[in-house]
Amino acid sequence: MRVAIILAVLIPTAPALAASWTDHTSCAILNAVMDATAPPMVDVRASLLYISNTFETMDSRHTEAGEPGIMAGLSDNGLRDLAAAAAVHCGNFPRLTVYNAAAFVYRGTRDLMIDLGTAK
Repeated sequence: MRVAIILAVLIPTAPALAASWTDHTSCAILNAVMDATAPPMVDVRASLLYISNTFETMDSRHTEAGEPGIMAGLSDNGLRDLAAAAAVHCGNFPRLTVYNAAAFVYRGTRDLMIDLGTAK
C-alpha cells in the first residue's frame, strides 16, 4: 500500500533522474530506498522512473517487431500499479536486479493481456 501511494505521486516527475539506476542495480538497493523511514524523494523518483522506462523499452521491442504491446492500453494508474508490483517483487526477491523484477512483472502482465485479448 505504501509503495502504491508513493508511486501515485512520483512517477510523472523527474525525467533525468534515472541515470543512476542501471540494469545491474540490485533489488536490495530499491528495498533500502523504499524501507527507509523517510526515503529521499530523489531516490524514490529515480527508481520508479527506471522501472517505468524498463517497461517502455520492453514494450517498444515488441511493438517494433509487430507484436502486441501493453503500454498503449495502460492508464497512468495502470503503469503505477505495474511499477508497484515490480517494487513488491523486489521485496520478495532481494537478490534479483531491479531490471529482472520489472521484466518479470512486464512479461507476466503482457502474457495475461495477450490471453485476454487486450494487448494492442
